[in-house]
Amino acid sequence: MSKLSQMTISELLEEIESLQEELALVTKERDELREQKERAEYSKADHDAGQADLAHTSGERR
Repeated sequence: MSKLSQMTISELLEEIESLQEELALVTKERDELREQKERAEYSKADHDAGQADLAHTSGERR
């Protein structure tokens, strides 16, 4: 905490701005990873449904 008390207002504002930029980057990365995960889960569910359809269709042919 002593470091903060020794910083000037402009230094504190610069630190805040830097932290906000870092937070924005981390948030963007998190959102991109979440979207990738959702797409992967959707693709897997779609694939699994397709496999179930194939199994059902091949069962009808017998």
